[in-house]
Amino acid sequence: MVANPRVEWQILTLRECGNWFSGGTPDTSNANYWQGDMPWISASSLHDFYIWDSDRKITPLGAENGTRVVPENSILFVVRGMSLKTEFRVGITRRSVAFGQDCKAIIARPAIDPLFLANAMRARAEEILGLVDEAGHGTGRLQTYALAQLAIHLPPLAEQRAIAHILSTLDDKIELNRRMNETLEAMAHAIFKAWFVDFDPVRAKVEGRQPAGMDAETAALFPDSLEDSVLGEVPTGWKTGTLADLFVERTERNLNNLDIPVFSAVKTGELVLSDEYFTKQVYSRDLSKYKVLAKYDFAYNPARINIGSIGMLTNSNSGLVSPVYVVAQPNIAYKWFLVFFIREIQTREIIAQLCSGSVRQNLTYADFASIPIIIPPTTVAEVFSQQYLLLRNTIEAHEYESKTIAALRDALLPKLMSGEVRVAMQDAERFVEVGAHAV
Repeated sequence: MVANPRVEWQILTLRECGNWFSGGTPDTSNANYWQGDMPWISASSLHDFYIWDSDRKITPLGAENGTRVVPENSILFVVRGMSLKTEFRVGITRRSVAFGQDCKAIIARPAIDPLFLANAMRARAEEILGLVDEAGHGTGRLQTYALAQLAIHLPPLAEQRAIAHILSTLDDKIELNRRMNETLEAMAHAIFKAWFVDFDPVRAKVEGRQPAGMDAETAALFPDSLEDSVLGEVPTGWKTGTLADLFVERTERNLNNLDIPVFSAVKTGELVLSDEYFTKQVYSRDLSKYKVLAKYDFAYNPARINIGSIGMLTNSNSGLVSPVYVVAQPNIAYKWFLVFFIREIQTREIIAQLCSGSVRQNLTYADFASIPIIIPPTTVAEVFSQQYLLLRNTIEAHEYESKTIAALRDALLPKLMSGEVRVAMQDAERFVEVGAHAV
């Protein structure tokens, strides 16, 4: 790797870097256009830099009516939406996709590596956000005529590909860690479901079999029979009740200590620092009315829009949440059991029913506490926690590694794109190997 002047670099406007396309939305009332196999990308679904999928998909007929389809290696970016008030969303497609009118697409010209160009736009996110104005009702609007004039510095194609290779290799490692964590979480969920929903260890013992994947000491914690209850068949000796048996509502208010971090619940079921989730401080600086959190407390916004966002505080010994939040202190022995119980589809369905039956369409603490639950012995809940924590330690190690790699990538991105750091194709593999060892 060498640091040389970029005398051979070409400068083009973003408009000159490729062909631009606008998107559209097929008629949402026509069922023949939707529920197909092709991802339809919108401002709200464009989250990842590498675009593979979307929560909404269209049929071949939908692709021919009212939208635009672009091939793999097209660059998509948001030009209208609430997200533009705080972030510039850009990515590169990894398959053919359709997209809506709040996004635009660029197909790079042959002399430009599309992944390099997508990264060049990612590197200029703050500058691009400076071009955003307001379209009304707080919606951000990116004036594409201004964006089109953005100057893009282009090294020779071989160097573009080397730069793109370095950045994509770092991104690939982050994605690999994410997928491994998904697998580990799925393993934990499978254990929870087998033990506490399907009662597989108990049913095995009823049939005279050794419970699969379980040592004798753990198997001995489960009974060898089932009995009837108000919640159906349950392992003999296990209790039935409601979440009120495992939670106590916490209502303490803060004394306006500004050193205590403020948290928000997000759809992943986690509590995250508000400053990390919201790039602007959308919460009040007068924290005296905010509710106090202790470590392992659960909290959620009772408003219907956030149902499903019930988080447990794990990354701090204390914190605060908005005064509208419900805060519940769990029986500590059951904390991880409760995390997975709340994630269960049956629990989500009960929550949805409670909300739909509410005049205000929300989930009060009384509603939350009324949710029925089968309560295993403390010893079983604690062994489950131990097994999950073994998986969680690996998950957290992957998360730490990914944050470190992302920091390296973000530090390199502007240097590579500006020519401050130069790289030749033959150096790319060596650099990535050294960078991986460094993190």
